[in-house]
Amino acid sequence: MQAIIKHRKALLRTINQQSGVVSHNARFLSYYYNTQQQKNQGSQNYWSYFAAAMGGAYLFKGQLAQAEVSAEKPEEQPAESQLEEKPAQPQAEAEEDLMGETSILKELKADKIKEVFQNSESKFIYFYSKSQLSPEEFQRVEEFAQKISRGMRCVPYKINLDENFDALADFLKQRNPKAAETTVEQIQSHKFLLANQYDDIWYWSLDLLEYFYGELLEQIFNFFQGPMPLNAGEQLLLNQSGDNDFHVIAYTPNENRVEVMKKLKNFRKFNTKNTDRFFHVKYWFVGDKELAEQLKIDTSESAIGDIYLVRPASNFNLNKLNARIKDYDYSSQKLLTSDDIDKDPQGMKSYAKILEQAFNSPIIVRDYMQFAMLTQKFKTNVFVVYCDPDNDPHLYTSILKSLVRARHLSPLSLTPSEEGDLKHNSDVLFVLSSIKTLMPVLKLHENGAQGVLVKPDEQHVDLLATTLASLERIEGMPREEFISRAKNAEEEFAVMPTDDDKEQNKKDTQKMIYNPSRFKMSKMYHTGDVEVLSDPERVNEFVKAAVNEQVSLYWETAKAPKVKYSQKVVGEDFEKKVLDAKRDTVVLIKHDDDAKNRNLVSQFEDLSRQNNASDLVFARYSGLNESSGYKSPSKLPALVYFRAPRDASGKPTGEEKEIFIFDNVNDLLLKGLKEHEVQERISKFVSKCREGTK
Repeated sequence: MQAIIKHRKALLRTINQQSGVVSHNARFLSYYYNTQQQKNQGSQNYWSYFAAAMGGAYLFKGQLAQAEVSAEKPEEQPAESQLEEKPAQPQAEAEEDLMGETSILKELKADKIKEVFQNSESKFIYFYSKSQLSPEEFQRVEEFAQKISRGMRCVPYKINLDENFDALADFLKQRNPKAAETTVEQIQSHKFLLANQYDDIWYWSLDLLEYFYGELLEQIFNFFQGPMPLNAGEQLLLNQSGDNDFHVIAYTPNENRVEVMKKLKNFRKFNTKNTDRFFHVKYWFVGDKELAEQLKIDTSESAIGDIYLVRPASNFNLNKLNARIKDYDYSSQKLLTSDDIDKDPQGMKSYAKILEQAFNSPIIVRDYMQFAMLTQKFKTNVFVVYCDPDNDPHLYTSILKSLVRARHLSPLSLTPSEEGDLKHNSDVLFVLSSIKTLMPVLKLHENGAQGVLVKPDEQHVDLLATTLASLERIEGMPREEFISRAKNAEEEFAVMPTDDDKEQNKKDTQKMIYNPSRFKMSKMYHTGDVEVLSDPERVNEFVKAAVNEQVSLYWETAKAPKVKYSQKVVGEDFEKKVLDAKRDTVVLIKHDDDAKNRNLVSQFEDLSRQNNASDLVFARYSGLNESSGYKSPSKLPALVYFRAPRDASGKPTGEEKEIFIFDNVNDLLLKGLKEHEVQERISKFVSKCREGTK
């Protein structure tokens, strides 16, 4: 194993020195990290993380460029006397200081525009008018430029449009005569221009500063990097996921590179859009004739710039294996000619042709985020099959082969829509998942391999109009009254600026109660027959029947395990469910900060499941949801027992309940305390309260 690792490291060094590629690890680390953050969080930690991820991983033109990560020191505040003595700085001088030599943004003058645009560096250009300069805006741009220059190795510039507008517009018109009519408008309506080493440009408004995270961050990273140069066959091996991999390769010999690149602008655009985590597509330029011929790519002059699809041998690939790289078999086929791409102005037809290849295999899902992103982006029918490869590797392989063959027998055909998006002519995507939790669509409860066809949201079932049509009362009120209140719930329970946390929580709960989506369920159709899932023809028969609604509807909760939980109580119904209830109630009043509850909630739930007493209720309650009839203890979490007085025969008298509070709840939160010890102490407290001996 050590020898293999050593060989792999040496191979990586060799390939990186030859190609100057950007490691995908940094891309996905930064992307994954940022998707876990809220958009409005401070960006400093993120950019430090991103720069750290890029450090040692970003190889620019064969040279290792270490990203700089430095903690910003707080500015030293001058003494009060100094503040009083220092005269106010004129606004004009402040602006000069702000945009002076200390700015990371280089000043771009008219005589340097052509030179800057024609060099091979990646560029970030800020448009400003000195006559309308906003120091606040410039400060934001300055901070952003520092981050993007370190993280993406692009050179930041600024250009004063008061002095250089005509020169910039004239150059951009000459650069691309086809877009000359809109050039002036583009400059006037945008604040930034991004340009990469291939002379592609991308206009952006100030929104770039607000939305530079997630998929947009990934796209701009791809834009600056461009398709990767393929200089050694081993690069294909090192850039494969092990799932359904696609290498989309254009032949661009060095001697014709400049001319060919002009035709392949849309090809580079496809690489920029390549951010889907559920597909494994890599875009490449290959200039080495011998390597191209190894990959069965036509290297004749008439075929320069043509696009080939190269796929490794796998259970996903049913194509003929006609190429061999380093003892590994591949299939290679021409997908598009350079003229096909050049004559497709928006690139829609060409992109549909490439994406169609990925759709015509089952899509592998290994985490719920992949599935959520897939269903959010492509709102169509999905046939998702669950099978855990760890439980039964042989069955997983059998089902995978079945789905691959079934997809081959009923391929998708993608065509561009008028809106510029891709539209599905066929109805169903095939997905193979190794997880049961497929949020936000469903959660499978049964064990073993199973398949579910899920229709898009707009084809839902309205339970109030169908299954629950005869329901007379909802939430304790007549059906008509509930429906009427539901229509005005957003206005009735709108959060006001003066509302405290308790009131906001109460209103949010009410809006959820009256939300009509409670009664709308996805249309789903289920099969747990392994013989169906292992037979391509029977898979397609089931899918067709489900699409045509010839199969019984599947309800997610039908086979859900019956798990007993404590009763959730909110402030407004505390009196009804606890104080006025005839049964005894033991209530866990939680702290709003979950960390301070430690494991007490889970231990309380375990005891609730063990409770078989018909006259005892376990309930949980948030300290924020205070009832008007009962004031929570000042120190939370708290364990409180509400005992109903009884007569000699054991029947509740209806008198006010006795209240017992568990002493020293902190003893239950000790880290060294074992689970059974916590439950024993709570059980002892409950027993004493029931007997009235506490």
